[in-house]
Amino acid sequence: SAAELEPFDPEFVSTYEIGLKSEWFDNRLRFNGAAFFSDYTDIQLQNVSATDLGDVLLLIENVGEAELSGFELELTALPLAFLELSAGAGYIDAKYTKLGGGVSTVTTSSSFAKAPRWNLNFSAQFTLPVGNNGRLRIRADSSYQSEVFNEPANIPSVTTDSVWRVNARAVYEQLEQGWEVALFVTNLTDAEVIAHGLPLLDALGFAEAIYAPPREFGISFTKRFGG
Repeated sequence: SAAELEPFDPEFVSTYEIGLKSEWFDNRLRFNGAAFFSDYTDIQLQNVSATDLGDVLLLIENVGEAELSGFELELTALPLAFLELSAGAGYIDAKYTKLGGGVSTVTTSSSFAKAPRWNLNFSAQFTLPVGNNGRLRIRADSSYQSEVFNEPANIPSVTTDSVWRVNARAVYEQLEQGWEVALFVTNLTDAEVIAHGLPLLDALGFAEAIYAPPREFGISFTKRFGG
């Protein structure tokens, strides 16, 4: 459709960041942190709409100005020779500050797509020697993500709810021979999570959601060759 050939302006962003990387207690405790701020001009968004004949149009439009700020924190600790603990947190505040004329995709109260306000993660890993040149690693990790809008219009039916995910993995390594075998499970709690969403309400009368994989179990074998 000729309507899809509309031009759009370049998007500009100025980003400022300040951070800290530190190690303590003979490198047994590591703490990293960063704070950031981004200022967008002529921010580009994809707008899904329809013609009078019902044809779907995928357009890029400049919606205006926006600001994004937040922080990230990371902590890793080795309290024992065989135990590693880690935790992290991230926060994002993203908002549109000024919109151009004729913009219909978002409003100044709309949330950014793919920008969860909070991300949290925790993990624990045990590493134990086994026999001659063998090593067993057992790891469990959990992550939290707050509500995510998968497209600019913030349609509830394709929005990802806040969710905790849990994974686990056990690996036996034969260091001298260069091979390992692993057992793993992902999405241990079998959480139903929308991974992507496509708003087609105006064009086709429905919205489409794609779900992330359910609980999965597996086994893998790896062999390394060469030096």
